[in-house]
Amino acid sequence: MKQPVHSKASGLLHDAAAEFENSFVPGSNRRKTPASAGGSLAAFSNEYQEISEENQRLKSSAGAPREIALDLIDDSPFQTRKITQEQIEELALNLAHNPLSTPVVVRKVGDRFELVAGHRRVAAFKHLGRTKIAAAIQELNDTDASTALFMDNMYSADLPDYEKYLGLIAYQKAHPEASSQRALAEKTGFSKTQILRLLSFAKLPKKASQYVDQNRRVIGSNVMDALSQLPTISDAALLDALKLISSGSIKQTDLVKYLSQNESAKPGSIKKPEAIVIKRGKDVFAKVLRSKKKVTINVIDEETAAWIETTIRQALEKKANA
Repeated sequence: MKQPVHSKASGLLHDAAAEFENSFVPGSNRRKTPASAGGSLAAFSNEYQEISEENQRLKSSAGAPREIALDLIDDSPFQTRKITQEQIEELALNLAHNPLSTPVVVRKVGDRFELVAGHRRVAAFKHLGRTKIAAAIQELNDTDASTALFMDNMYSADLPDYEKYLGLIAYQKAHPEASSQRALAEKTGFSKTQILRLLSFAKLPKKASQYVDQNRRVIGSNVMDALSQLPTISDAALLDALKLISSGSIKQTDLVKYLSQNESAKPGSIKKPEAIVIKRGKDVFAKVLRSKKKVTINVIDEETAAWIETTIRQALEKKANA
């Protein structure tokens, strides 16, 4: 009988599960997750308990690890996590003096191997100039491999909330049956509250989202969740505030307060501009949209647009020389 997807993935959690700590930002008005390993795991659903119970059995059935040449191992196409040079060097310093306690996990793809778990360990070995690494080989299809990688990442103690969000999005793409938040919670073992907080990153406006993608620890899901509750926040104001957090000028837990007190970002102060509609009979002839210093005019044809351009230019020249 085929094992469930989450059961196959459970063998990859190994000791990382016991080290998992929720990285939600302290200082939120929501209940904090206990800092201890036991307290953290208690926040998960019963499905995680099932995963833990099967872990040892799956380990013993996976077979003995073997030494594999590093130049035969490729990164996973399902990897969403970014590993910093500092993290690589820190682990490399440890592995320079200590043996690898847990082999990496790979799957066979043609004549090569694809990483499922252990991207940082492989990077550290390469940094040390080593040519081989101990690896456990598992037979996984794409769905199982993406699930296993998702689980391995999610139970990492130092994973930023933004990367957990990216992991959830990647997991949803690989598992269409988990399209709803409820199904996603049931499949992953995360609570619906945790899912909602993490998915609030999707509400970031474009420039702020790009900044967070490049600075993945700048904001946690608790703060992001509170931020998403504000009625209106401009992209520019949020981007400036995120940069202040990066520079240490404000704490991320003070972000919502800072934005609420900022004149340009007070809730309700930034309103969607209303268009002035000019009709020709029953048809729309033009729309005029003004937002502070910006005026946008949409018209029905190029001839009218050219006339408006000339008229506005003449009016502005007259105004400038008045």
